[in-house]
Amino acid sequence: MSSVRLRRTSAAAVAVTAMFVLTGCGTGFGAQTNKSYDAAVGSNQRGGEVDALNALFVDNADGTATLSVALLNKDTSAHLLKSVSITAEDGTPITSTLTAPQELSSRTIYSPGKAGDIIMTGSFPAGGFVNITFNFDGVASLTINAPVVTRTSIYDTVAKVPAAPKAGA
Repeated sequence: MSSVRLRRTSAAAVAVTAMFVLTGCGTGFGAQTNKSYDAAVGSNQRGGEVDALNALFVDNADGTATLSVALLNKDTSAHLLKSVSITAEDGTPITSTLTAPQELSSRTIYSPGKAGDIIMTGSFPAGGFVNITFNFDGVASLTINAPVVTRTSIYDTVAKVPAAPKAGA
């Protein structure tokens, strides 16, 4: 092979390689991918008939915390959220209250945080994690490890614990 032909072939190979490299770099970090991106603070648990999305507890600074979560019922039938149990990371039970069983309509998102439907009471550090188990009728329970966050202005729409009724009211 002549040296001219070798140089031309090498130059063409370098040009093609450079084109692929530069094209790939040109898309930057904002390029679309097929991977889920969850930038939220809360935890997600997908699978089964019900998904828990962006689950977190907001510390109310009074020994209670309110759950903020989006429960997505992907099933074609409605399901009832019957109970919630919460444990610390070491397995110690934490007292929790579900104001009433909640119906999750078919293919709908249910968000209990605004109504303060699920409250936990006890010793749990903001910045730590708790394990939440959602118990439904007719479908498997769902367990998720969720953070406890300090209440800041970003969580203003998450309900606080309802105040106790005043005497004589």
